[in-house]
Amino acid sequence: LISGQPAIAEFWQGGWKMGIRNLRLTTTELDAQGGMASEVGRYEFDVQAGSGPVGHDHGKYIVLWKRNPKGAWQWYRDIYNSDVPAPSAPAASMAVSGDSVWVVTYKIRPDKRAQYEGFVTRLWKSGLDYGTRQDASVLAAFKKTRVLYPNRVNDDSTYTYMFIMDPVVSSADYDLQKLLRLMLPPDQAAEEYRLFHESLATGTTNAHQIWSVKQQ
Repeated sequence: LISGQPAIAEFWQGGWKMGIRNLRLTTTELDAQGGMASEVGRYEFDVQAGSGPVGHDHGKYIVLWKRNPKGAWQWYRDIYNSDVPAPSAPAASMAVSGDSVWVVTYKIRPDKRAQYEGFVTRLWKSGLDYGTRQDASVLAAFKKTRVLYPNRVNDDSTYTYMFIMDPVVSSADYDLQKLLRLMLPPDQAAEEYRLFHESLATGTTNAHQIWSVKQQ
């Protein structure tokens, strides 16, 4: 749930930074009853991340409108869902006996969740694209890493995201800054790392933790 002007602005600013362009909305149904109205429609937009290929998303939305005390219509509730199929979920565990598995967690500021999730989406796209074209070890590392998104807030108001390298690819370098410099032009790599670092709740306890285990 994103609520309030600052959070909504942050969400759309994050979308602009990740390359969302050419947003098109088409109303397919509209019904008004007194001071409330409902709108159903379709959306589509392009995503241009740096010099990479242009992506495309499309789906549906519902907006509830409400008259304010002055009689003007304002958005009251808004939700949308993509029609683009989600990637297939990986197996619960890919490691075999003797493999190393890393678990890395990051605590993210509540006002930076959209920014951070946009960063993760672009990171994975860049990793898979670069790995397919240039480096099999990078491709393997991204394919064998899962991201778990939080479904509740922590007691300190942060949100914990978990990365599971299952298993660790021994030939891959998981250093984030090195990966960004490898996959992206220098300016873009620096900007992506800035967005990542800015999202971290660095003032909290255990903002960043790593565990390493052996699969039995």
